[in-house]
Amino acid sequence: GLPKANLLAFQSEDGARLTVRPSGTEPKIKFYLELVGRATKREDVDPARARLEGIGKGLKTALMKELKLA
Repeated sequence: GLPKANLLAFQSEDGARLTVRPSGTEPKIKFYLELVGRATKREDVDPARARLEGIGKGLKTALMKELKLA
């Protein structure tokens, strides 16, 4: 019952998403990671963004290691 698509999408309980799809123009696989954060005040935005960027870099490093690309 699902539409056909050349991608895999995973969503975690906290709202983070990982989407994996082939490139349409090159022989490679693309990974997209979306992380979710919450800032209730303007001054909380930059620290929340920095925290999520750190998490994203850690996940990228772990994925590269798991795929034996680093």
